[in-house]
Amino acid sequence: MTHPCRVVTTTVRVRGGEIPRLPVRTSRPFPKDRIFELMGFLHSLEVEAPVTRGEVILRNLLGEDIDLVATRTIRRLSEPQEDSKEV
Repeated sequence: MTHPCRVVTTTVRVRGGEIPRLPVRTSRPFPKDRIFELMGFLHSLEVEAPVTRGEVILRNLLGEDIDLVATRTIRRLSEPQEDSKEV
């Protein structure tokens, strides 16, 4: 009640990935009064593919000792599909 925090989930842009947005979340609850500041910062963020689920994208977000973590694996556009079969 005196220091409300929330786990933040959102997406960030991906350069060279099979999809254009990467779902991410904070590793721990983030101070509620700074969430708008965090979202403004994340709006300008772009990561390079490939990205693995669970990978730390950024450490120490806005000096809060909280990390930004990928919640999905995104391959590079040029990577071969694992489930494709050679003919």
